[in-house]
Amino acid sequence: MYRKDADRLIIRDIQARLLAMRKQHAWASWRVALSASASEHPDWYKHHQPLLFDTVEPLLRAASVDMSEPALPGTFVGNVLVED
Repeated sequence: MYRKDADRLIIRDIQARLLAMRKQHAWASWRVALSASASEHPDWYKHHQPLLFDTVEPLLRAASVDMSEPALPGTFVGNVLVED
């Protein structure tokens, strides 16, 4: 597989996983979607190792993937307790 094709497949897979995860849990993170994708398709990520998150993050940002970090339910954000 060509590296160019792998990057396109990575973006598409992470977008789909993140969308599905956020339908179940609004606080789902792109990092969890990336970990799930990398464990299922390790051959796509060979050229991004060993710094997986550091090398894939700019790729996702360039593709306009929603990488917002929603607050976890029932956690502190700053000095404020976030409630459901």
